[in-house]
Amino acid sequence: MSFFKQILITFLFLQLQTDFVALDNDLTEININDAYTEVIISFSIEPGYHIQSDKDVPENIIPSSIIFEPSSAFSISLQQLLVPAYDTIYLDKIPHEVISHEFQAKVQLRPLDSKKLTTEKLKGVLTYQACDNRKCYFPRDLKFEIAL
Repeated sequence: MSFFKQILITFLFLQLQTDFVALDNDLTEININDAYTEVIISFSIEPGYHIQSDKDVPENIIPSSIIFEPSSAFSISLQQLLVPAYDTIYLDKIPHEVISHEFQAKVQLRPLDSKKLTTEKLKGVLTYQACDNRKCYFPRDLKFEIAL
């Protein structure tokens, strides 16, 4: 197969991939105090799907995770996923918690350069594996940027 055909197939495959999770930019909260800036990022999951939990997942299941890019304007002192309620599904009669509907990521940023902090963006990647009631899909990466 020629190089150009491989590129075309890869491009078409990427175009056909569904994003099961979306960033809800309008619901993002930024709270600033003297010690740190707290950012709460909201995500929603497409109806009919769930994503794997961020903790205590069975073997061969990819947990959801979020990674933030380093910055010269701040350091990250806390990061966690906030899940209002986990749903329970059963894999071979074993209960397994998954995330449905919506969840948030909470991040606390300690300023390293307060002048740069106001012009900086918080950049990250949410990695998740979505499933419906029949099958699981290839893991996805949702890249995002939040203006501070």
